[in-house]
Amino acid sequence: MLKSIRVGMGQMLVEGGALEANLERAIAFIEEARERVCDLLILPECLDLGWTFADSRNLAQPIPGQVSEILCEGARRSGIEVVAGVTEREGDRVYNASIWISKQGEILGRHRKINLLDIARDLYTPGFSLSVFESSIGPVGMTICADNFPESLDLARSLARMGARLIASPCAWAVDSDHDQRTDPYGDLWRGSYGALTREWEV
Repeated sequence: MLKSIRVGMGQMLVEGGALEANLERAIAFIEEARERVCDLLILPECLDLGWTFADSRNLAQPIPGQVSEILCEGARRSGIEVVAGVTEREGDRVYNASIWISKQGEILGRHRKINLLDIARDLYTPGFSLSVFESSIGPVGMTICADNFPESLDLARSLARMGARLIASPCAWAVDSDHDQRTDPYGDLWRGSYGALTREWEV
């Protein structure tokens, strides 16, 4: 059983390639989440360099590395758990990844995005595994953005079968400035399918 928690959604500005500024904003959101008494803060997908930023091949860093260390220190100072989307380098491969950071500032888990959109396939290598791990709030797992498309719902269903009671998913989805929320509610693409998953598995 997952205990009752307060979750913050860090909808921050992410500028392509502006690593230092993006990390400063992320740390500010972590500090604000502490002030708002959040137990968990979820930050955006690719918050360090921006999703599909062309020079990510040269700028991406390993995990652990400088980017993850800054985020871990922010979580430790604020005493909250943080899920952050970052751009990860391993050898000559670049991954769209997320990390779950404990309130002690330790990386508890990592996920590499599996369901890559066509425009991202030349940059990122797809992930190939799922994991469930213990956090202070219970057994948890992660997906990233398009991993949540209805056709990818088996990813979340697998995490639920593996014991996850909460699934966090950093996203970089956006809508046009003239999008009409009343006639085309943003989020309906995945809300219905995930509602069914929640009812089925209590995730």
